[in-house]
Amino acid sequence: MAESTPIQKCKEKKIPERSLRLLMGRLKIDQNRYGIKKKLIFVICLFLTVLLGLIALFTSYYFRQATRTLLLEQQTLLVSTMAHELDEYITSTQDVLVQFSKKFSPTVFADPQADRNFLENHDLQKKLFSYGLFLLDDQGTPVFFNGKISYVAGPEFFSDIFSATRKSNKPCIFMPKLCPVTQHPIVIMTALFYDKNGKVKGVVGGVIDLLGEQNVFSNLLTMKIGKTGYPYLFAPDRTMILHPVASRIMKKDVEPGKNILFDRALTGFEGAGETVNSRGLHTFVAFKHLESTGWILAINYPVADAFSSIRSYFVYFLVGMITILLLSTLLALRIADKIIKPLLELTAQAEKISRITQHSTLTTDLTLFQQYSGEIGTLATAFNTMLQQLQQRMSEFELNLQVVFDHTDKGIIIHDQEGRILAANLPAQHLFDCDESTMSSLTVLDLSAESVDKHAALSQIIQRIQDGETLILPWRCQRLADRSKFDAEIYYTPIIWNNEPVLMGMIEDITEKKEQNALIHRLSTALEQSANVIVITDRDGVIEYVNPSMEEITGYSVAEVIGKTPRILKSGTHPPEFYEELWATIKAGKSWRGEICNKHKDGHFIWESTVITPIIENQKITHFVAIKEDISQRKIHEQELYRQANYDKLTGLPNRNLLNTYFNDIMADFTTGSEKLVLMLMDLDDFKTVNDSLGHSVGDSLLQAVGERLKDCIYQEDMLVRMGGDEFVIVPRHICTNDHIEAMASHVLDSFIAPFDLQEQEVFITASIGIAVFPEDGETLEELLRNVDSAMYQSKNKGRNTVERYSGRLSEALNEKLRLTAMLRRALEQKEYLLYYQPQQELATGKVECFEALLRWQPQSEAMIFPDKFIPILEETGMIVSVGEWVLREVCFQVTCWQTKGIAIQHASVNVSLRQFQRPDIVKELLSIVTESGVDPSIICLELTESIMMDNFRENLHKLQALRTAGFSVSIDDFGTGYSSLNYLRRMQIQELKIDRSFINALSEDTTLVNAILGMARGLGLRIVAEGVETEEQKSFLRAHNCEFMQGYLLSRPLPAEQFEAFILSLGAATTDNPQQLKKNVKISR
Repeated sequence: MAESTPIQKCKEKKIPERSLRLLMGRLKIDQNRYGIKKKLIFVICLFLTVLLGLIALFTSYYFRQATRTLLLEQQTLLVSTMAHELDEYITSTQDVLVQFSKKFSPTVFADPQADRNFLENHDLQKKLFSYGLFLLDDQGTPVFFNGKISYVAGPEFFSDIFSATRKSNKPCIFMPKLCPVTQHPIVIMTALFYDKNGKVKGVVGGVIDLLGEQNVFSNLLTMKIGKTGYPYLFAPDRTMILHPVASRIMKKDVEPGKNILFDRALTGFEGAGETVNSRGLHTFVAFKHLESTGWILAINYPVADAFSSIRSYFVYFLVGMITILLLSTLLALRIADKIIKPLLELTAQAEKISRITQHSTLTTDLTLFQQYSGEIGTLATAFNTMLQQLQQRMSEFELNLQVVFDHTDKGIIIHDQEGRILAANLPAQHLFDCDESTMSSLTVLDLSAESVDKHAALSQIIQRIQDGETLILPWRCQRLADRSKFDAEIYYTPIIWNNEPVLMGMIEDITEKKEQNALIHRLSTALEQSANVIVITDRDGVIEYVNPSMEEITGYSVAEVIGKTPRILKSGTHPPEFYEELWATIKAGKSWRGEICNKHKDGHFIWESTVITPIIENQKITHFVAIKEDISQRKIHEQELYRQANYDKLTGLPNRNLLNTYFNDIMADFTTGSEKLVLMLMDLDDFKTVNDSLGHSVGDSLLQAVGERLKDCIYQEDMLVRMGGDEFVIVPRHICTNDHIEAMASHVLDSFIAPFDLQEQEVFITASIGIAVFPEDGETLEELLRNVDSAMYQSKNKGRNTVERYSGRLSEALNEKLRLTAMLRRALEQKEYLLYYQPQQELATGKVECFEALLRWQPQSEAMIFPDKFIPILEETGMIVSVGEWVLREVCFQVTCWQTKGIAIQHASVNVSLRQFQRPDIVKELLSIVTESGVDPSIICLELTESIMMDNFRENLHKLQALRTAGFSVSIDDFGTGYSSLNYLRRMQIQELKIDRSFINALSEDTTLVNAILGMARGLGLRIVAEGVETEEQKSFLRAHNCEFMQGYLLSRPLPAEQFEAFILSLGAATTDNPQQLKKNVKISR
């Protein structure tokens, strides 16, 4: 047995014979079950059946559609003809009644008996009005009626008819009624008749029985359409006037929606169609409206009745088709016999060849088939050639089998049921490190390294295989030469060997495979336990694997996403171009890295840092792997940082930083054309007053409310920015003309007309707007902001609550303002400020004992600058506080000097600016300066404007009281230009009023205001000073009206200290040995 080769074993087992039998079995045609003849006949019959069936269906459909169209056309024509006849009958009857009414003589009703005889003997009743005639006088009282009218005549019958006829003032046809006696529908016609003067004399009428004999209406009910079709007549209110079913006459038994075409006819439809009537019957129906009455005539033709003749024709057609099918089948049988006969003979010969035994040869004579020509003869020749080639190939098969046996990639051993090895291929010999002769002397137990080998129960293994179980066993083996051990798998299959059942096992060394599996297990564990989401998809994006982190981060379980695409996480945040770029990258075989905003299962957004890498095998992308890290918290932090950097915390509006980015983007894409790029800077007027008087919380609320109101003034694509403080910037888009700019700015200003309701307080505030346009007014944002700021301040200078467009002049003014501001910051240090003094005269005595100090500025190497140029800058920048303190110290110093010289000054005043007075420690600061100089505080009179006093009035009252307690007196400067009331003046407890120069200048035109101010001041016991007196007339008027003091160019211009001292001495000013009685008046002029 050891010398036998596998090929020899195959020969002994007749493998070529079995292969030949298999081949011949494949060629054999099963005559007993499905012969070719039966199949051919079946195919022909099936084809003919389908063809004839299609012809029958098409013919039936065509004839049905043609018949339907013809029937509808005929019904339309018939209903139109019948309706026309009814209209002519009704119209002619009504015309006859009208002509009849004209035959009444003017003396009608004079002889009632003659009238009755006339009506009784007239043949109109017999021919047309079968129910009778009636005559009514001009009051509607029946004079005569006959026939069956008494069936329906009642107290209201004639009165209703008379009223309707008189109201219409023309012949009438009334809606049919049902006679209670005859149960017939009746129609009443009336006509008016007149006297010789054209006055209505009465009404004549007749009643038609619609079911009377020889009546066009009764004839309507006797008409039949087909076998079961019929016409019927109904009114627009759904009342059935005439119908073959008597119980339906004068009934409304067709409910809306029960018959679609019936409902359409009520709305004006005329024509024919197919519908289901109110009784559920499928019918053809045609409608036509009567012109004379508005009634609707219909013809109803059941579909089943209409198509009954077609069904008969179709039955005949089917009988013909079946006859043709039977004849075609017989013809197919005859043809099949001729075609199939040679094939059956060939089949029989093939069966003989398939039964050749092992002692038979393959040289069977096939000359039997040479008697046929054509395709059958060709088939016989090919069959001979095939047998010769088969014998040759079987020889080659024996050689190739040995090659395959020895060169397979797995080891193969064949052993019997006792485990004795019968054969082994070369890979098996190499696997166990021994030759075939050695292998053939061993059993499978000799190859095992297991203490108790599975092959010890070989009979059980064989039984399991015979039971149909696919058996793959792990096996611990050993090499025979060095006894080294390795892991293997053996796959068993049963075969027949020398007529005995044996086992063939294919053995594979799985040592490396186990190591790879262990590695795969470790990798799988790492994937499963990774905190990052790991997704594997096919090349189309269908998810094949996700790790458990998927559910933790996205909310979707593994089962919910397998088989889906990542689109289930799509949030809609990214544009389509984002995903197109992603797919283009990974399909090109490159990795993609980025951040994706996805949507959690519960709807909230999650951000993921994602890396997607293609898996490439054999230069083709087979899968994609995505590793995703949840960065939602980081993105939230980044967004918060972005918001803090780019949005105002108080109002939520964009800030200057975002404006820079936004404006630079706009300017990069901006092209000069019809549109303009505009910058609007808006600043609230007197916002600091609100802050200081109502508190910062109200101020913050006001800024928030202003932001919301401004949002309502702009479009969604416009940008609104809070620059800081009370400044807002608007960048409108799609502005085309200067008119558009002005309109938008005006709209913004108008939005401030309504008050702001803040913390139960109404706050009125206005705004000033500056406008600059790119690129005319600046090519950079900084330049535009600088210029628009100039325009905004120019708007404020013009009175506020206005709009100012930037121009070159504003730039020059701004530059000048900046230059002066820089110089003023050094003016105090460089001692450039000067004080001038203007005297005040007591009008009653002519004495000059008071003066007013005015501030001047003398910059180095420049001309003197007057207060109206620099005082506003000092107030705006806050430098007025330090300058005001300097002025008060300088005045106190000058007072001390004059006191040492014995010059007596009886009264003086000092103006305090708004910035100074708003300081909480103003009283302490002023008192400190005066006390330090040694001057008595009672000498100093502090001048305040009305606007300063009214700002935060309650708090100012406390400051005024503190100033009075410290010894200062208080004066209202420029009185009459503000909005003080008598009540406020009384509560302020001031000591002096100064009449504004504008009122003094107007004395030549109107003295009313000055008289009023003088009277009010005297009533309050206040000291009065008139400013700006320049003429003797003004002085005389003031003296005559008891004004105490005057000040102006008529007396003296403001003078330096030395000239003022000389002026006082030249007038013989009083001197005193008690310097504490001197008073000094100092004013910082605006």
